[in-house]
Amino acid sequence: MKKYESMLVEKKDGIGFVYFNNPEKNNRVGRKEGREMIAALQEVDNDPEVRIVILAGKGNYFCSGGKIDGFPDGKIVDQRNYADAIVDTTRAIHAMHKPIIAAIETDAFAAGFMYMDACDLAIVGKDSKFGLPEIKRGYFPMIALVALRDSICKKRLLEMAYTGKTVDAETMLKWNLVNKVVANEDVLSVAEKTARKLAGYNPMSLQYGRDCYYSTQTMNVNDAMQYAGVAITTMVNTHDAKETAYAEVEGRSAEYLGY
Repeated sequence: MKKYESMLVEKKDGIGFVYFNNPEKNNRVGRKEGREMIAALQEVDNDPEVRIVILAGKGNYFCSGGKIDGFPDGKIVDQRNYADAIVDTTRAIHAMHKPIIAAIETDAFAAGFMYMDACDLAIVGKDSKFGLPEIKRGYFPMIALVALRDSICKKRLLEMAYTGKTVDAETMLKWNLVNKVVANEDVLSVAEKTARKLAGYNPMSLQYGRDCYYSTQTMNVNDAMQYAGVAITTMVNTHDAKETAYAEVEGRSAEYLGY
């Protein structure tokens, strides 16, 4: 595993763990941290031994948001580079080929809230808090409005953005923004248990299925259905899909090779 200043990458039993690892700065993400986050995600995504990814945070925050370079004093180019970093890191989560689970033991604000939403699944601690506090810092969560508008209804999203209010874990569950709420100390173990279950399935099915979901989001239904038809035809002709069928007939465990 590569060494990073603000991220930590670990690997165990087919699961890649990517941690925000800058707790003294509350795991805030700026341009430099954004580059490291993208590199860490790409590292586990390109590792053939990793089938499932867990994104978590060290310290008191999963991620407390962005660190705007050059704000309030500084160059516009630095501020724009920060914005690009937040956009690019969110895209990096979407661009992954492997399922990614957010494991949030503490709090996730601003960009951290976006990263949680960008992940495929989310396991959060019962005491966790979420929100968009930018208005209290003198600016506004422009990028978050775009990133979250398909997940949170208009009235709730704008209320969070206008007031900076925080939302607790149970409310997040009611809003269908997370999959499970568990004791804070159990978050990682539950996320790992979920990851192990997924890792036992055909990895090519998960990869093609995930890619199909994200690739068709901006398509009309007819184009999306056609895309899905091509995707499933390609998927069932992979080695691992055929291996699943052969193993079932022969009464043995499938041996997946990742192609």
